Amino acid sequence: MHPSMSIGRNYRLKLDKKLREINKLRETTISNKILGEDHHLLKYRPCQKNESKKPLKTATTNDHQYTGVVPLADLLSGKYHRDKAEQREQKLMAKKIKNNMIKAAELPTNYIGSSLQACIAMSPDEQLNKLKNMRRKQNCVEIATCKEDNEIIKYYLNEGISSEFYDPFPEHVLEKIKKNGVKPNLLKKYYFLTTFMENEIRHNYDTTCKKIILDYILMDPDELKRIGITNYYKPDDFSMYIRGPIPWHQTAIIQRDQLKHNLYIFNETILMLNNIWKKWIVECAELFLKTKDSYRDLFPMHNMNVTKYRIQKFFDCIATIMSRQLRQIVFKSLKHFMKKLLEYKNGNVIDSEFNDKLFINLPFFILRAVVPNPNSIQISFEPTYEECLNLLLSIPRKIIKTVEDIPRIEQLLMKKFNGDSTMVLSNIHESENDVQHMLFEVSKILENNFQGPETYITYYKPYYYLLNGTETKIFNKFFSSDPFPMLSEFHEWIIKYVNLNKDILKLKDQVELNLMKLDVSEVNTCLKNIVMSLKNTILDYFMNLTQQNISGINNGFEIMSTKLSEIPDTTEDLVELGNYVTISRDSTLSKMKAQLLAVGEYIMFLFDYTLFNINDINLQSRVYRWPQEVEQFIELASNRVIQKKAVVESQLKSKKAEFEIGLKSHFKLLDNFKKKDPPILTSDEIITATEEIERLTNLFKEDIAAAKSINHNQKLLDIEVTPYTQLYSMVATSEQFDHLWHIAYDFQNYYETWFNGPFHDLNAREIKDIVDNMWKNLYKLARTLQDYPGSKRVAEIVRGQVDDFKKYLPVLDTICNPGIHERHWVEISKSVGVDLHPDDSSTLSQMVDIGLLNYSEKLEEIGVIASREYSLEQNLKKMKEEWLTIEFECSPYRESGISILTALDDIQVMLDDHILKAQTMHGSVYIKPFEEEMDTWEKKLILMKEILELWISVNMLFTYHSYIKLN
Repeated sequence: MHPSMSIGRNYRLKLDKKLREINKLRETTISNKILGEDHHLLKYRPCQKNESKKPLKTATTNDHQYTGVVPLADLLSGKYHRDKAEQREQKLMAKKIKNNMIKAAELPTNYIGSSLQACIAMSPDEQLNKLKNMRRKQNCVEIATCKEDNEIIKYYLNEGISSEFYDPFPEHVLEKIKKNGVKPNLLKKYYFLTTFMENEIRHNYDTTCKKIILDYILMDPDELKRIGITNYYKPDDFSMYIRGPIPWHQTAIIQRDQLKHNLYIFNETILMLNNIWKKWIVECAELFLKTKDSYRDLFPMHNMNVTKYRIQKFFDCIATIMSRQLRQIVFKSLKHFMKKLLEYKNGNVIDSEFNDKLFINLPFFILRAVVPNPNSIQISFEPTYEECLNLLLSIPRKIIKTVEDIPRIEQLLMKKFNGDSTMVLSNIHESENDVQHMLFEVSKILENNFQGPETYITYYKPYYYLLNGTETKIFNKFFSSDPFPMLSEFHEWIIKYVNLNKDILKLKDQVELNLMKLDVSEVNTCLKNIVMSLKNTILDYFMNLTQQNISGINNGFEIMSTKLSEIPDTTEDLVELGNYVTISRDSTLSKMKAQLLAVGEYIMFLFDYTLFNINDINLQSRVYRWPQEVEQFIELASNRVIQKKAVVESQLKSKKAEFEIGLKSHFKLLDNFKKKDPPILTSDEIITATEEIERLTNLFKEDIAAAKSINHNQKLLDIEVTPYTQLYSMVATSEQFDHLWHIAYDFQNYYETWFNGPFHDLNAREIKDIVDNMWKNLYKLARTLQDYPGSKRVAEIVRGQVDDFKKYLPVLDTICNPGIHERHWVEISKSVGVDLHPDDSSTLSQMVDIGLLNYSEKLEEIGVIASREYSLEQNLKKMKEEWLTIEFECSPYRESGISILTALDDIQVMLDDHILKAQTMHGSVYIKPFEEEMDTWEKKLILMKEILELWISVNMLFTYHSYIKLN
C-alpha cells in the first residue's frame, strides 16, 4: 500500500472507512469518481489544449527473456552498460551500509567520554528556543522546482484533490469566533469585513487540507514519477517535544548501555558453572547408560526373582563404592580442617608480660571485649565461650551435612525410585568415633585458647575505678564543694585527666592471641569517653563562664559608652548624666577592670586545653580594648556636663524672672475679680463671670506647673529653692470663686431644663440630690466669703433661687414617678378639678400653672400608690422572665430507648418559691389594677406544679418496672 492509500488513517476514522471501501472495490470495480485509471488517489492532469503534442515513445517488448542474451538495441544505445554500472553502485552502497551497521554495533573508543555524558538540564523556554532554531535551519534548505512542476502542484492544489477527501470546515469554530469577536456596533463595515474574512478562512482551510494531502502522497517516490514531478520539497514534519528540566531519558539510555557492556551474570558459561555441582550424579548415570552392555546379562527374561536379587546386589555394590568415595572426600576435608586447627593447640597462655611476637599464627576469629552495664567493672566477651565452641563445631558438622541425601544411581535410571527419600547414599554420622574424637579435639583447642583473653583483661584492673563510677562520684563531689574550688585546683585535675588519656591511648585496640583476635576497642573507647567527659565538664564550665562574663562585660561597656555619648536635652538628663559620669569614673570602671583580670585567667587556662572560634577571639580582643576607650568617653562626657550645666543655670534664672513678672499680673486680675459685685444677677452676667474665673483658674494652674518646674530644676542643680506661698493661697481663693460661679451657672441651666423642659424623661430623685447638694455648697460659700460682700451677695441670691425651686420637688416627684399611669392622672384630674392629659412635651411649669402645687398632699398619696403598684408589676414581670430560660432536660434511661425527665430539683424549688411570691402579691391591696393577670399567673404556676408532680410519679413507676424487667 502506498502512503497515498493510508493517509490520515490514524487521524480520521471516516477516511479510514472510505479507504477500506476503496480497497474492496479495487478487487472488483473501481469508481472513476474516486480513483484514477491506474488505481491511484490522484487522477492524471487533463491535457491542455495549447500543449504541444509529443511523439510517443515505442518500447520493444520482449516476450521471452533468455539468460546470457543481451538485446542488440541495449548494446547500441549504451543502456546495458549503464544498468551494469548502476548495479555495481548499488552493491557498493549495500556493502557500505553493512559495514556502517557493524561499526555502529561496536563500542566506540570515546564511548565513556561522550556517550555516557548526560545532557545539561534545560528549562522549557530554552528547549523551545533551541527547537525553533533547528526548525528555522531546516526550513532554510529549499529545493528548486521547475515551471512544469509548479503548474502540476498548482493544479492539484486547486482542482485535482476533491473536497470529499477531508472533513468540511467546522462551522462551530466560526460561530465561536464571532461570539468572542468585536461587537458589530464598535466597528464600521462590520458585516462587509466578516463576510470577506469568512471566505478567506474557508479558502485557507481548503488550501491547507489539500496541501497536507498532497505532501503526504508525494512522500511516495512512485507517485512523484507517476504524476511527473521532478523535484518536490519535503513536508515540514518537524515536531517539537519539550522534556522536563531533568533529562531522565538520557540517564535511562546511559544506564542501559552500562548494563549492556558490564553485566555478565547471565552469561551462558557462568550459568553452566553455577549448575555444575548438580552434574556429578547425572554423569554417573550417563556412564551406566554407555556401559549397559557390560551388565545386560543381569536382566534375563525368565526367573524374575533371581533377576531382582542380582540387580539389587549390583546396585548395592555401586552404592557402596560411591558411599566409600563420599566418606573418603568428607574425611579428607575434616582432616584438612583439623590440620589447620591443630596449629593452635598450644593455646595462648600469657606467663609474664604480653608482647606482639608472642603468638605468630593468624587468628581464626575475632573475640570482642565489651562492658555490658555502665558503672560496672565486669568485662564480658562476645561471642561467649559456648558460642565460640558452637561456631568451631559447626564447621565439621556442615562438612558432613553437605553430602547428606545424595541420591543413589537408581533414582536417575529408574522412574520407579525417582524421589524416594530412602534411596540415598550412606554418609558419615556425627556419632562415629573418629568424628567424636575430632570434635573433642576442637573443644580442647578452644579451651586452651580461652585463657589468654581472660589473662589480658586483668591488665585493665588499674582502670576499674573509671568503669565503676568511683572517679565520677569523686569528681562530682569536688565540683559541688563549698566554697567552690580555685582555678589552680581545676588545673591539677585537668593535667591528671590529660595524662590518664595518654595512658589509655597507648592501650592496643586489637590483640592477636593465637586462635582468636581479642578486640578491646570498645573498652578503650569507654575509658576514653569517661575521661574526656570529666575533662570536658571542667572545660565546658569555664568556657561558658568565660563567654557569659565576656558578653556581660562587653554589654556593660557598650551601655556605658552609649550613655556617656548622649546629649542631655533636659535638666533631669543633665543631672543624671553627671551622676552617671561620677559613678562610672569612681566605681564602675574599676569593677569591670577587675572582672577583666579574672576573665583573663580563665582564658589563659582554657587556651592550653581547648580552641576558641573566631567570634570568641574577636569578642575577647574587643573587650580588652574597651577600658582605654571608655576613659576617653568619661573625660568627654564630664566636660560636656560642665558646659551644659552653666547654660542651664543661666536659662533657669531668665525663666524665673519672666515667671515672677507674669505671676504679678495674675494676682492683679484676681484682686479685680474679688471686687466684682453685679447690681442685677442676670444670665449674661453669670456666663461672663464664669468664663472669666475659668480663664483665671487655668492661668493659676499653669503658674503652679511652672513654679513646680522651676523648683524641681533648682533642686537638681543644687540651687536654693524659691517658695511661692502667695501663689498657693491665691489658687485656694480662686477655687472658691470658681465653685460659686459654676454653681450659679449650672443651676441656671438646670432650672431651664427642669422647669420649662418636658418632665417625661426626668429623674426626680437625682434632681432632688442635685438641688440639696447645691443648697449646701451655697450655704458654705456664703459663710466663707464674708470678706467679699459682692460674692457673698451672689451666693445668697442663688441660694434663694434654689429655695424657691425646692417647693416644686413634691410635684416633680409625683409626675415623674415611673409607676404613674392614665388611671392615676384621672384621680389627679378629679382632685384638681381640671382634666389632665400630659404628653411627652408637658412641662413642670404647666403643672404649676394649673395649680398642682396646692394639692401636694393628695399628689404624694397618689405617688405612693403608683410606686407600690409599679413594684408589684415589676416583680410579676421579673418572675415571667425567669421562666424564659428554663428548659426541661430529657435523658435516655439506660438501654430502654425511652427518655425521662431529669434534673428537676432546681425547677421544683424555683416553682415553689414563685408560687409563694405570687400568693403574697395576690394578697396585697395594690394588686387591683392587674389582679386578673396575677390570678392567671398564680393558677398557671399551681397547674404546672401538679403536672410536674404527676410526671415525677410516672418516671418513678417507669424506672421501677424497667429495673425489674432488666433484672
